[in-house]
Amino acid sequence: MDEGWQSADVFLSHMRQARRRFVWWNVHSNPELSLVTSRQAYAMQNGGLIALLNGCAVAGFRQPGSHSHVDVGTLPANNVLVSVVYGQSAFLAALGSPHNRVNDEQATPLFEHMYADGYLGKAHLLRLRQQDRDSPDPGTLRTRQEMLIGDPFVDTR
Repeated sequence: MDEGWQSADVFLSHMRQARRRFVWWNVHSNPELSLVTSRQAYAMQNGGLIALLNGCAVAGFRQPGSHSHVDVGTLPANNVLVSVVYGQSAFLAALGSPHNRVNDEQATPLFEHMYADGYLGKAHLLRLRQQDRDSPDPGTLRTRQEMLIGDPFVDTR
């Protein structure tokens, strides 16, 4: 689902109706909102096995109790990516970027590795290695990072 044509109500209705392998949405986001709020994500029913969220900083959160510097104040309980997996939905894993980014999506290479190699963790690792090899500089890699939350052993075959 892409920018501007979808509403949270329609999306959540579609999620309730079925379980899919992948659900991939690409909208302007922040750590607490990506088409749905973190509360809506937590209460979502059904959905799919793996969620791919392309919006900016959707995986950004502050580790509770940590004194490490991070540039976001969102706690995991209020993070939309975390809520998708650890809420009431059927999602076992989700991927998204902890950073703001305006670049090509990174989901297509994940699909290629997923269907060729079988399980999510390996596909994610192979995609990151490929991005590292193909990257002209380390700054480019920062905008392509994807965080995997949930079960890395999900197999959609």
